[in-house]
Amino acid sequence: MWTETFLTTCVDPQVSLFVAQTAGGADNAVLVIHGGPDWDHSYLREPLGELAGRHFCCCTAGRT
Repeated sequence: MWTETFLTTCVDPQVSLFVAQTAGGADNAVLVIHGGPDWDHSYLREPLGELAGRHFCCCTAGRT
């Protein structure tokens, strides 16, 4: 199961980063930074779900 949040990375000017993450062991964490102009992160969820560990998917440029 994925949980989704927005993290504030800068206050002035305010910048937020969209983060979707799974529960799992932090010792096997995978960080995926995504920010394509025409794709959101949803196409990555199924392939990442097949990997063991905890997953973080960050979308940049305001794309979710």
